[in-house]
Amino acid sequence: MISVFYVPYQKVFGYSNLQMGLLLTIYSVIGTPGSLIGGALADMWSPKKILVGSCIASAFCGYSLCTIPPFKIAVVIYAIMSIPMGWLAWTPYNKCVAVMAIDGDEGRLYGLAATFDSLLTMSLTLGLTVLFGDAIGEVGNFRILLIIMSSVYLVAGILLYFFYNYDFWAARAGIDVSSKRFKLDLSGYKATIKTPVPWVCGLLVMGMYIAATGTNYLSPYLNTVYIMPVGLASVFGIIIRYGCRMICNPCGGWFRDMKLGGSTPKLVWITTVLVFIVAGALLFLPQTESMAVPATILALVLVSIFRFNSSSESTTFRVLKKIPMSMLGSIMGLGYMIAYSSDMWLPSVIGNILDKNGVKGYNFVFLIMVLGMALASICAYILHRMAKREMAGEMIIK
Repeated sequence: MISVFYVPYQKVFGYSNLQMGLLLTIYSVIGTPGSLIGGALADMWSPKKILVGSCIASAFCGYSLCTIPPFKIAVVIYAIMSIPMGWLAWTPYNKCVAVMAIDGDEGRLYGLAATFDSLLTMSLTLGLTVLFGDAIGEVGNFRILLIIMSSVYLVAGILLYFFYNYDFWAARAGIDVSSKRFKLDLSGYKATIKTPVPWVCGLLVMGMYIAATGTNYLSPYLNTVYIMPVGLASVFGIIIRYGCRMICNPCGGWFRDMKLGGSTPKLVWITTVLVFIVAGALLFLPQTESMAVPATILALVLVSIFRFNSSSESTTFRVLKKIPMSMLGSIMGLGYMIAYSSDMWLPSVIGNILDKNGVKGYNFVFLIMVLGMALASICAYILHRMAKREMAGEMIIK
């Protein structure tokens, strides 16, 4: 909600840029380390059951925000919300998709999942934004939006419970599903920590996520610098987060699978070069109201390029084929804990810089995006070398 509706969210709740960043930081400080727990649970128990519980709990956390609480209460809500959404959602979700992608179609399958996700979310958010227009920044209208978005979580949990057959796909992927009892076994997790795979993959995704954090500020950037109206800024925020993702993510996944031989590192490198070029052009564009259209176009191109690479966030953990599927949840959990740790400090840093420096502070945001993609490319090179050694017969995980 903060990422997509940053401008109306800030207007309705009355928070400063620093407070907006602090909410995300608090959410991340509690939620990010929980990826370790979510990853281990996804290996030791049914990730489907974890996801169902996560969706239902997340819905009720969303409903609590409908009271438009003061900042101190919002801090508590975000702290609680970080458990179902931070601990118990992302890693089990990725494993649920991974067990279905064992035929060399990881990029396409993750891209397809992102397409349906984006199509549903964009239809809801864009439809409501068009309906309310600039009035979306009014308390009553924003409360309706919060109720609807929270209800989607509740419905998703119900549908997952009845329509996703995890046992079928897990058995097909070679996971033993005969034992239904939860067993706490840390031996496999010790092996996970010792291998370099989650550390390299985690830093790669961290670089991408740092760049993604920067794209969240393109909407307020256009609103502040180029005087884009609040309603239009919200529409732009929805398009860059979901519209670009809906189209570019599956295209990037297809390009990875069919044109790059399934190489995630190559996709990261190509995207990095293009991000450098477009971000540089946007950085040096004159910051005048007359340049609003070129700035909007460049921002859309920048996000489209970045979203073209989005499937790498999940497929990077499958670059090394000798990783056993039974350990994938733990590896992803540790990797994502590393990857998303930037949320514990970056939003607060950016918010503070924007509050103190105004328009000039956005130059820092563009620099952050460039540095993030540079980190991703370096880690992609290391991962590429590890894959080469694996093909030569050197085991990465024993």
